Amino acid sequence: GEVMFGYFIDQSYEGQGLTTEAVKRLIEWLFSHPNVKSIMADTLVDGFGSQRVLQKNGFQYAGETDEGLRWKLMK
Repeated sequence: GEVMFGYFIDQSYEGQGLTTEAVKRLIEWLFSHPNVKSIMADTLVDGFGSQRVLQKNGFQYAGETDEGLRWKLMK
């Protein structure tokens, strides 16, 4: 019931809202599957842009990992 996903956008497209919109649509698609109960994503500690994308889409900080920060969104 738990899914982890990641994403990347080329630097030339940053700051245009494209990643936020793409993550929003992916969340909708994932939650359309009845077995998916939560979505996880990791960011680098200094990945402030990625952290903001997740926050805009309702993710909550879920703790630290060996490589960065973990974020979680419940259905």
